[in-house]
Amino acid sequence: MTHKTILTFSACIAVLATGIGCKKSQINPNDSTPPTVEIKVKGADGQYAPASTASLAVSSSDAIDFMCTNSDPDGVASIALNYSSQSDSCTVDSAIFSGSFPIAGVPASAVQNLSGDPQGQVITSVPLLATVKAPLTCTVFGQNKKGFPFGSKVTATCTGKNWSSNNQVSTAMKTLTINLH
Repeated sequence: MTHKTILTFSACIAVLATGIGCKKSQINPNDSTPPTVEIKVKGADGQYAPASTASLAVSSSDAIDFMCTNSDPDGVASIALNYSSQSDSCTVDSAIFSGSFPIAGVPASAVQNLSGDPQGQVITSVPLLATVKAPLTCTVFGQNKKGFPFGSKVTATCTGKNWSSNNQVSTAMKTLTINLH
């Protein structure tokens, strides 16, 4: 499958298995601060930089590579990446159809739940890497025609949780809006 979300969390786990590398902390159910969630988009220079928007040509073979991270000095419990991808229009050849069209080719949601080690410690930061790769398409139902969702957007929502028992500070979210042209 060319449209995928990749969990790179395994690299950190591999380092943990050797006993070096990733910082760990004792699970803290009394944590009074929310986790820090950040989304970074990979630039043309290969470096990741914080972003809240990106653009993608839907009928190309271009891709948006991005990373969401969840960090908390008292340990992270989970990270999730979800997509909303509905278009109000679908362009087939030169005809524009109005309605509600699912955007095909958007990656599946991804979730990584963490658990403490035997000493009750967990890592303090976990990344999730993802790629949204064109072409992205829509289908005009009843006519069975595929087209492109020009002028629409895909929203990627990254949700991070810590171990706090206080629901008001246990979760944080960031979104990346990918404008389709």
